[in-house]
Amino acid sequence: VPIIDDAGNVREWVGTCTDITDERQQEEKYEFLLRAGQLLSSSLDYETILQRVADLTVTRLADWCTVHIVEEDGGIQQVALAHRDPKMVEYARELSRKYPPNHARLRAPGGMLETGKHELVSEITDEMLVQGARDEEHLRITRNLNLSSYMAIPMITRGRTLGIISFFACDHDHYFEQD
Repeated sequence: VPIIDDAGNVREWVGTCTDITDERQQEEKYEFLLRAGQLLSSSLDYETILQRVADLTVTRLADWCTVHIVEEDGGIQQVALAHRDPKMVEYARELSRKYPPNHARLRAPGGMLETGKHELVSEITDEMLVQGARDEEHLRITRNLNLSSYMAIPMITRGRTLGIISFFACDHDHYFEQD
């Protein structure tokens, strides 16, 4: 609002500003949850549903999203994969073929499939990449992914863990936190 002096000139401006960042972030979370709920009820084919949820996730929450389910025989299979850059999806599939995930950690006593507890790595360090690498090429590839943060959430129904949805951030300005 302009403050006008006696000569009719603008002497100064006065204004207010309301920071609505928190409210907007809450709105976005609710919109995401609403959309995810709509997707979950959109089909009877669980693989289609889980792929749609993974696709939605990379538009709002993460750079990568994978969904693994526990099969009847106890095996673990990836049923969905999405990345912000569609070209990276095939790259990720190739990486999984060349370096299949070791699911023993998930099945081990105290592992996520037994406990049903989520896993959060707020900041992925180079030391973590070195520890997890199977060889020099694997280390080079994982470093090139530019991973910054990770979280995995078990999908549980009636006390049984059906699978795990995992989220990866690849931008070192983006980190997952407990909330």
